[in-house]
Amino acid sequence: MSDLIKPIEINEFILAIRDLSDEQLSKLKSSLNNSLAKLEESNTILQESIVEPNNDNQHEQQQRQEQDDNLLFKQCIDENLKVIENQKIRLNEINKLLSIRGLNNNKDKETKDETTHETTKNSLIL
Repeated sequence: MSDLIKPIEINEFILAIRDLSDEQLSKLKSSLNNSLAKLEESNTILQESIVEPNNDNQHEQQQRQEQDDNLLFKQCIDENLKVIENQKIRLNEINKLLSIRGLNNNKDKETKDETTHETTKNSLIL
C-alpha cells in the first residue's frame, strides 16, 4: 500500500477516452468540473486559513505551530494547483473529442440558435 497511485499520462488519457460513449464522456466531463470546483473551493479555504506571523504576545510554541500549519496549507494549495492544471488539460481533451463528435458546447449552440432565431424574427418584423 505504500506505492503512490499516479494518474495516467495525458497521452494515455486521450487514447482511453476515444472508446467512451458520448454519455460516458459527458459524465466524465461533469465529474471533472465538479472536482475542479471542489479543489478551487478547498484552495480558497486553505488560503484563508493561512495566518500572518504575529510575534506580539505569542508563545514560541504557538508561533511554531502556526508556521507549521501555514507550511502545510501552502503545500496542499500547491498540490491542488497541480491537480487542477492536470484536470483542466483533461477537460480540454474531452471538449476536443466532443467537438469532433459534434457534441461540444451545447449551451453555446443553443445560445447561438436563439440569437439566430431572434435575428431572423427581428428581420421579419422589419
